[in-house]
Amino acid sequence: MLAYIKGKLEMKMTGYVVIDVGGLGYKVFMSDVGIEKLGDIGETVKVHTYYKVREDDISIFGFNTLEELKMFELLISVSGVGAKTALAMLATCEPTEFALAVISEDVKKLTSIPGIGAKSAQRIILELKDKISKEQQIEAVKHEIKNNEKTTNKIQEAIENNAKITSSHTLYAQWKDNTHTVEFIGKDSNGQDTVLATAIIEHGSDMTASILREQGINISDLQKDVNTQEYYYKYIGMETAKFNNITEDRQIKILYENTKNSYTITFYDEDKTTILGTATAEYGANADGSHIIPKKSEDQTYTYVFSGWVDNEGNIDDLGNVIENRNVYATYTPTYKVYKVEFVNDDGSFISDKKDYHYGDNIVIPNNPTKAPTKQYTYIFEGWMDSENNLIDLSKIQVTENAIYTAKYRQELNKYTITFYLDSNKTQKIGESTVDYGTNATYTGEIPTKAEENGYKFTFDKWINKENNEDDLSNVTENRDVIASFIKTPIVYNIEYIDTMGADNSNPLTYTIEDENITLNKLPDIKGMKFIGWFTDTTYTTQINSIITKNLENIKVYAKWDIEDLYLKSQKYKIGENNVDEYEENDIYLYRVNPNTTLTDFISNCDTNGTITVYKKTGEKLGNNEIIGTGMTLKDELNGKVIILTLSVKGDIDGNGKVTATDLAAINQQILKEINLEGAQFKAADISDDKQVTATDLAAINQVILKELDLSTIK
Repeated sequence: MLAYIKGKLEMKMTGYVVIDVGGLGYKVFMSDVGIEKLGDIGETVKVHTYYKVREDDISIFGFNTLEELKMFELLISVSGVGAKTALAMLATCEPTEFALAVISEDVKKLTSIPGIGAKSAQRIILELKDKISKEQQIEAVKHEIKNNEKTTNKIQEAIENNAKITSSHTLYAQWKDNTHTVEFIGKDSNGQDTVLATAIIEHGSDMTASILREQGINISDLQKDVNTQEYYYKYIGMETAKFNNITEDRQIKILYENTKNSYTITFYDEDKTTILGTATAEYGANADGSHIIPKKSEDQTYTYVFSGWVDNEGNIDDLGNVIENRNVYATYTPTYKVYKVEFVNDDGSFISDKKDYHYGDNIVIPNNPTKAPTKQYTYIFEGWMDSENNLIDLSKIQVTENAIYTAKYRQELNKYTITFYLDSNKTQKIGESTVDYGTNATYTGEIPTKAEENGYKFTFDKWINKENNEDDLSNVTENRDVIASFIKTPIVYNIEYIDTMGADNSNPLTYTIEDENITLNKLPDIKGMKFIGWFTDTTYTTQINSIITKNLENIKVYAKWDIEDLYLKSQKYKIGENNVDEYEENDIYLYRVNPNTTLTDFISNCDTNGTITVYKKTGEKLGNNEIIGTGMTLKDELNGKVIILTLSVKGDIDGNGKVTATDLAAINQQILKEINLEGAQFKAADISDDKQVTATDLAAINQVILKELDLSTIK
């Protein structure tokens, strides 16, 4: 079940909203007042929900607060009160007002809500009075008190000033909670004073263990020792005298006796196993290890001198600031025999040496040497060679004799970078290509572009160097910069002529910055319309006679016409009996319309200076995507002038705009003289357009039904 919905507000409609949650749109019914409180479209909103499921309906109802939801759930529990009525009540009555009306049996208040009559109000009071919780009743009374607070203050002021009260008023008693807070203050794990427990005690009462237990406080939990890193706090009691006759908020201190902790330093030999001795010191003091003198026996190669104490990670430990038990380990300084190790370059030149090595020392390897590069090569240090020119790993060699080591290098082709710039000032870097010495570079970025400027556009042509010569990016032997070069061509701007009404227009459709100003030619007059001139917009307030080519923009110009007569003609359909493609006075029919023709397609095949509307036989307007049917009425209007014609669709006898077996049967009955088709129906049946309905027409309709014939191929 849904407790609430939180998401983006997509839509606000009368009676409901749509909320997008993770790409799903939830339709949530709400009161109009609730919808207004939600916020604006696109904001994140949260509504509390009631999920209604029935056999024939699943609906979600939304509410701004939990109080409104609870009121809704109470209302729909009343027999005869539905969801819509409950929402209407929410729109006019706050939950606290509703609760107050029920518990005070205020029928007048309830019947003021739309949709609630006297009987419904009585039933709501009867069924809900005992269901409204104590909390809801309290909130309702508080709400009423708040609303009457100003009135009550005025009455109080009148009483104090011995003034007369001239109208009836309701006064509400206000009550104050008569309890006190007792806090137990003791030590936390860091030795800081803190509140360990808080009890609520009635005024004048004694605080007992049973009262504390009822509030989840065990007195034995407060009577404990506290051990911190620096001190041990031994519990010795608490201020029990403050347990009696609680008449105010108070604090009760827990009492301790504190002792400073001591810690042990254990001294180990360097093997981290042999204990040489111990020393004890109070928290924060320094340990004394002077009574311990570590010694290490000499061997054939080394002598050892005690150098100090270290911790387990090998860091020097001066035995100071003891705040915990800890171990320290002896370290010794060895003394070796002296040897010389020398490092030289591959040409024999001196690099470095060290003359104070002792037997068995690891070699101190110097920083990797360098060899000056040439334009073509860079030299990479590979390692050190011994006297036999073998590469060796000096990190694994110990000093046992005097030695000379020679540097070895590997040569690599140098790499150089071509930097690509968009402009000659080199402010817009657009790419780099780094290649080996003597090879060709390649530009792999997007084709360079340059913004249009002063009526010209720019197309990338090639790369050039600082001397403005073409650079084909070949044979790269040094770092170099190249700049994009562009071909400059004039921009072609469009001139759009609007409302030309099909008249011949000899004016140019485009221009560039290089063209002279264009003088606009007039359009020839057409039937029923006289050309007035060219204008800048449909308000026809600013007339223009030429195009200023320096404007550098696409231009729209509007033709203005003086409309003389309404006309209607078509090259696809027949109109009237005399002129097959143009309306004349007293014409009745427009016919030869193909089946399944929508209103949009129909209008596109008509030429008129008026506005065409088609009406169904029922008098309703035909929609743009609906199909033209036989017997429908065309109305073409312009400035109070009207052309009215009856429409006829080929093969459509019953007027649904399609050719079906029903139409086939009607044509068959016409041939058998069982019925007499007239007017638009007769024209629909006369497929061959020879002013008679024959077996040829019947066969054509049959072929249409069998999908062997398309009537649009028959003119």
